[in-house]
Amino acid sequence: MAEYALIDRYLGELRHMLRRSPEADDIVAEVADHLLEGVSQHRDNGVTSLVAERFVLTEFGDPTLVGRAFASSKHGGIAVPTTFTKRAGLLGVASAVLYVAASFSMLVYNQRNETGQSDWDATFFGISTYTYIAAGLLLVALVVGLNRRHGGALGKQGRWAAYVLGAAGVTSFALWFWAPWLTLTLAGALLVGSSLVRAGLAPRWASLAVQVGAAIPVGAMWVAWLLPESTADQDFGDDPTILFALAGFIIFATGIAGLGAWLLSETPVDEPDNLLTV
Repeated sequence: MAEYALIDRYLGELRHMLRRSPEADDIVAEVADHLLEGVSQHRDNGVTSLVAERFVLTEFGDPTLVGRAFASSKHGGIAVPTTFTKRAGLLGVASAVLYVAASFSMLVYNQRNETGQSDWDATFFGISTYTYIAAGLLLVALVVGLNRRHGGALGKQGRWAAYVLGAAGVTSFALWFWAPWLTLTLAGALLVGSSLVRAGLAPRWASLAVQVGAAIPVGAMWVAWLLPESTADQDFGDDPTILFALAGFIIFATGIAGLGAWLLSETPVDEPDNLLTV
């Protein structure tokens, strides 16, 4: 449509607004047909192409508002980035950093414990505990932001993911008792990951990394517990279990960082209250 420069620019902005939507091409094509039909009607009334474009675009509305209307979900929300979702992305990146830091701190704790260097064991254990708690609570903020970014499309599954991950963060206060908080973390990761994949907006690789990464530490824990009795008395995290757990948390954190970076990279569209029900 080289002869319709204004409409081309309009459609380009609309496509940018809908770039994460799997239906973007169909929506843009539908809007293009509508705009061109309007231009044709105005030209039949004797106006030039440029004037006809301006009339049609004025009637159709700002591409940002149109994009938000098309992005509205069946749950009543608007699937667009906002200042809130951008801040949630920043908290998600921070959560990923804390998960890696806590895991390395736990690795140091286990290594010192094995070599009998007990002077600073409590310090490293305490650092790991409180860092895991902080990481878990920040992850909840990320999940809330992701649900808002998807216009509430994560639904009950997304809300339960936030509840379960919050419980995991609090339960990690008893870091020595790995079963509850690691299992809760895995459950929350599976819930949020699968709901994101189903919603189809967030980066798929990051959603999958969150699920796979959470499964590895839990698998390592159960493997450690199912070892022969001669090794059953060893702390969870003894080599090589701690290395698998560390690898899992790095993958897990990479997925979280990917989701957070996605939210953080978007330009927020702050909607007035009267547009929340579009």
